[in-house]
Amino acid sequence: MNFWGLNMFHIDGVWAFAGADYVYLALVLLLDLLALYIGRTFTRKI
Repeated sequence: MNFWGLNMFHIDGVWAFAGADYVYLALVLLLDLLALYIGRTFTRKI
């Protein structure tokens, strides 16, 4: 699978099912949004 070079992130074993790269990408985006949200709330308290 080579969709925008996502095969670089593909891990055999755990992610060895169809659409695993999309799930991994969604998790990365979700973590980015979570980190951004935490960063904004943290900077407001300072």
